[in-house]
Amino acid sequence: MRVQSFSTSGQKTKLDKKAIYDQQHEDWKVKVFAIPGVEVGSVIEYSYEIHSEYIHYLEPWYFQNVEYTYLSEVKVVLTEGLNFRTFQENLNLYNPVYTEGQEMDVNKREKKVSTFTWKLTDVPALKSEPFMFNREDYLAKIHFQ
Repeated sequence: MRVQSFSTSGQKTKLDKKAIYDQQHEDWKVKVFAIPGVEVGSVIEYSYEIHSEYIHYLEPWYFQNVEYTYLSEVKVVLTEGLNFRTFQENLNLYNPVYTEGQEMDVNKREKKVSTFTWKLTDVPALKSEPFMFNREDYLAKIHFQ
């Protein structure tokens, strides 16, 4: 996981990896961190990877949130013989860039893995409004099956 922020004056602050920790919930954990020096107008940048042995379930990816998002990208890497279907909601509003490819498996050099990448830029914030029944229904997202 990599986290950094840029202040309005251009000062870059990288978060030390020791400041990122796991918070245990019932059956799952979340990464928790606080970025020092963040002020109104700061840009927050973070990236992370999810590795899962639960090949039957890929978590949905939300490109949109309550804050403006400059870039949101999800890359799915599958070994040979695995496939999936996608269900995209509200993505056509933002012209996603989709690419497919193959890469060498970092664990088994003789095997290739398939990669599928979706990228959205300049995604506006979506905040709850009066009479909005379910905000999540309007978010740009992708589900995997």
